[in-house]
Amino acid sequence: MVKNKTRGVVMIFEEKKNFIDECSEDLSLIYDDISSSAVINLSSLDNEKTKLCIVDVINGFIKCGPLSDNSISAIIPEINLLSKAVSENGMEIISFYDNHDENSPEFESFPPHCLEGTEEAAVVSELEWLNSYEKYKCLPKKSTNAFFEEEIKALTSDDGKADTFIIVGDCTDICVLQFALALKVNANAKGKRVRVIVPIDCVDTYGAPMHNKNLMNLMSLKIMKNSGIEIVRKINTAE
Repeated sequence: MVKNKTRGVVMIFEEKKNFIDECSEDLSLIYDDISSSAVINLSSLDNEKTKLCIVDVINGFIKCGPLSDNSISAIIPEINLLSKAVSENGMEIISFYDNHDENSPEFESFPPHCLEGTEEAAVVSELEWLNSYEKYKCLPKKSTNAFFEEEIKALTSDDGKADTFIIVGDCTDICVLQFALALKVNANAKGKRVRVIVPIDCVDTYGAPMHNKNLMNLMSLKIMKNSGIEIVRKINTAE
């Protein structure tokens, strides 16, 4: 009996080791694939058919609250730079923000966060200037996937004119991933050719035990790429 138990432990250890070894090889390849992503020029996009979607660049995920991670703040200057260039080109900008009530079912999976009317639910101060831009809308969402908010869906997938969507924000592996996939898959199902672009320098996620942010970012970007979403290193805004 002891021998069998020992054998079982050895087998589990060997399986884990083989699994990690195999994954290490693939991770190296995935890293090379994503890191070699192209840089595109904003000027190559049609101003009338392109929309910038800013996902959850709010205090509750960056500056304060139980789900905040200040390291995500590194993407704010990049998003700010891109947003200014987009606005100068006259493109539409839509910002989505978590906005929950106290009885949100989401709190069964996450700590209470971004309650309606609180500082956590507010867009970061660095992007407040967008409120004065005439083609900017800031809309609440009640779940991790903004696609299921009717007004957001109407302004994105149901917009008959726009065919290119730039998605930036956080978290790469949750709200960004879910919205990007839903937008792309919905278009595919309707036979529409839609370009969904995610710039690596404008997305990020949090770090935590069993949630290595670099790993989660990498795998999320790979999943999106495999689903037909265009992953780019950055969008060049210089003329």
